[in-house]
Formats: sequence, structure tokens, C-alpha cells
Amino acid sequence: MNSAELGSGNRPYSARPGRERGQNGWLEITGKTRKRWRGHFHVYEIQPDGKEHRKHKTLILGFRSDMTRKEAADALRQTIATKTELKTERQQPEMTFGQFWRERFLPMHQPKWKVSSRQTQIDNIERYCVRLLEDKPLTKIDRFSLQMQANRLAEKFSRSVVNKFVTWSRAILEEAVDEDLLLKNPAKKLQMPETREVNKRFLTLKEIPVVLGKLPFREQLIFRISLVLGLRPGELFALRWDDIDGYSLRLDESTVDGEVYPSLKTEKSRGFLALPASLRAGLAEWKNIQQPETEQDFIFPNADGGVIRLDNYRADVLRPALDRIAEETGIDGIDFRACRRTCATHLSKHGGIKDVQAHLRHSRATTTLDVYIQEIPESVREAVESLDLVFAAGKTETEDNKTK
Repeated sequence: MNSAELGSGNRPYSARPGRERGQNGWLEITGKTRKRWRGHFHVYEIQPDGKEHRKHKTLILGFRSDMTRKEAADALRQTIATKTELKTERQQPEMTFGQFWRERFLPMHQPKWKVSSRQTQIDNIERYCVRLLEDKPLTKIDRFSLQMQANRLAEKFSRSVVNKFVTWSRAILEEAVDEDLLLKNPAKKLQMPETREVNKRFLTLKEIPVVLGKLPFREQLIFRISLVLGLRPGELFALRWDDIDGYSLRLDESTVDGEVYPSLKTEKSRGFLALPASLRAGLAEWKNIQQPETEQDFIFPNADGGVIRLDNYRADVLRPALDRIAEETGIDGIDFRACRRTCATHLSKHGGIKDVQAHLRHSRATTTLDVYIQEIPESVREAVESLDLVFAAGKTETEDNKTK
């Protein structure tokens, strides 16, 4: 460093003419009795209007008798470097929750999620977690505000929605801790608030023929398949004609957001289901109406022959039809989940619990029968045939009792 030494009164102390003013600053000797090293430098500060303003700064580095010029210059250089580093950190915008989710968390974890359910997973996280914390800087998120958010959700939504917020906010913020962007996870000790009762709607035997009787043939067939086979909508709309194998229905694909994937929600979901006689007849009639070009065509295609998007089907077809039925009959709260619950509820009266678990392909039930084999147990086939006959006949439990 080439720096000039100045005496008091701004008179040059050394014989070197002039002063060099650069990023290392410059030195001055000041004091009347005991001389000190004074450092000078400039900083550029951002003003409220966004413009930079050049400001002159000074600081005392130490007594001249205690440090050489080189030592004073080194001390000044270190001070300037520290202040510049702090200034850069202050000017750098702080990462928000939404930015961290998109730029750090999602790229790291997305490849680990199953392709078939990946987009649904992302949509759920963004809808029930990220959207609520999108613009909050990571360091401004605290446990109290997170708990209040969870409490507000609990007032309007079910436990599953609140649990998504608690689970994913905790996971995303834990990743921020691991990357040293946070000292601790404010969501670590979040409590699950009490939520409204879970909707357990299912159709009674009396309601089923009423609803089916008011649906057009295609929707009636879709609902009958959902009621008897308990298919998830992503499985149902991915079905192709070559999935029908005699008395069985093969499940090996699923659809999400208009895309078909060679995998299902769970590993246990893959396999074959018993296909009862009335559904085989209904599918044969629908095939005669549709006249597919190949066996690879979808059983329930969209207008262009491609896979149906579930959100479009719900909005444009299913919801208007069910709203009309609710208005005419008072039977409401129906959706695909209600159909699956209906299947489970009534099938339990026609077969053992293991038969129900095998038929619905529950992944978490340890007693579930192995459905990976193509041969379907006779007890399951008989139970499904029995259930289908009851639905087709439209018998009620009261009528059954009278008959007895």
C-alpha cells in the first residue's frame, strides 16, 4: 500500500507528495501530545430513493508509538474489508419461504417422489403450505405465527389439510436449518389443533339406485365401477380396453393432470381386480357405443381420444350432474372418495376383512392379502359378485329384513 502520512494541521508529514485514495483508504497522523494513526476511506450507501451516496468515514487505528505505518495500513485494510462484507450482506435480499421452496427444497427432494403422484404432491404442498408463507423471509417466520396459521386452517378445513401445512412447513424449514439459513426450526414444536370431524360420507343401499338412475349411461358406468371396484379416479381414467382380461381387470397405470404414468399410488395398488358380470356387460355395451380403434384406446377417453383430466371432468361433467341430483333428491356430498368408502362399507357385509383389504388394495394394512398375483381368491370374487348383485337390484337393508 502506498499511503501518505500527514501531520496535524493537514501538513504533509513525509516527503512523499500527495495522497493516494483507493479501496485501501489512506492514513493520517493526528493528535497534539500523543500521535495517533487515523484512517480515512469512503463507503457507498443506498439511500431511500434507491440511489448510492458516497460517504467519507474515519477511524482511529491506534497510537503511532505502538504500531508502524504498515501495521496501521493493514488494520485499515481489514476494517474496510469487514465493512464492505457487511454492506454486501445487508444489500443482498433475504430468501423468502417461497423462494427457498422453489430454488432449494423442491430441486433436492422432487426426484425422490414417485412419478405418478409427484405433481399431486407438489400441488398439495404449494396449495396448503407454500401459498400461506410465500413472501415471508425465512428469518421472520416464528413459531407463534405458524401456530396461528395452523389454528386458522383448523377452523375451516379437515385434519388432513392442517396436517399438510404442519408437516411440510416443518420439513421445508428443517432443510433451511440444515443449509445454515436458520439457527433453529420454528415449526419443530407446532401442535396439531383440533379440527372439524372428517367427512365419512358413503351412499346407502337406498341412495345408490336413485343416484345411478339419474346419471347418463357413461357416468352411470363410471360410478358403478367406482362403487363396486373402489377405484381411485386416477386409476379409473387410465384404464384401457386391453386391461379387461376375462373376469379380471388389470391395474398398471394411473393418470395425473392429463399425463399417464406406468405406476400407481402405492405398490399394493398394482395388480388385478375381480370384474363382476354386470360390469362386464356394461363395459361391453359401452365398447359397442364407443367403437375403439385399438385395444390400447382408453375406456373413458376425452373428446380427442386422449386421457381425461380429472379436474376438467369434475368441473364440467361430474359436479353439475351431482349438484342437479342433490337439488332434485337431497342426496349430496357425493364424490369419488364417497364411492370408495361406499365400496368398503358394504363389501364388509359380504366378505371378510382380508377380502375387503385385498379388493381395495390398502397399502398400510399388514393383514392385506397379496394382490400382486394375477389369480384372484375365490372368496374375493364371490364377495364382489354378491355386492354387485345387491347394488344392481337396488335392495335396501329394510327390504332384506322383510324378506327374511
